[in-house]
Amino acid sequence: MIISILKPNFLFLSIAFLAFQFLIPTAFAQSNCTKTTTPIKINSLLETNAIDSSVWRYPWYVVKHSNGFENTLGEGISEKDTAHIILNSNCTVSLGKDRMYLLPFAKAILRNDTLKISIFDESASNFESLEIQIVNNEFSVCYNKAYMTGAEIKSIDFSKTEFTTNQANFQKGDLLKGYIKMVFVKKLVESSKVVSLRKQVSGDFEVRIE
Repeated sequence: MIISILKPNFLFLSIAFLAFQFLIPTAFAQSNCTKTTTPIKINSLLETNAIDSSVWRYPWYVVKHSNGFENTLGEGISEKDTAHIILNSNCTVSLGKDRMYLLPFAKAILRNDTLKISIFDESASNFESLEIQIVNNEFSVCYNKAYMTGAEIKSIDFSKTEFTTNQANFQKGDLLKGYIKMVFVKKLVESSKVVSLRKQVSGDFEVRIE
């Protein structure tokens, strides 16, 4: 095993990510979520861009070297650490015409009558998530992002929330296909100043319901 000493910024990101995992998907501040629910749209013929199983990553904290794998969190390497994580989301975040990036992962968990879907990125430099909760075919949305600069989200104001799926009755093991379009204004507090940013998250995904 290759032993690594964490740099301060990376250590901050590691701690932020672990805390962020515990936030998903139930502990968001209410100001980060829609205040009302919206009916989902059903399209049984919904098609998504093909998810290419040859496009994958190792977990964000794992680095492959010529002589083995390194867990940058300082722990040992297990089988799950070397698993190939397929990019199953084509959802992009847009901050304008020239500023766009991908949230490449989707996860869906069904518990009783509630389906929780996470569209997210988990890399060494970005921890960002859009959370969709569906109950009785109506959905609510929460958004969060961890900032290295110490900035905090003050509020999220959603102006558009659209969500289409290929089915209405959800079961574990189903292949869920979805398309989202969310537009919101995010207010950040950084260095005692309030900054407003307009974001749009849109695109499709495929995920097996757990």
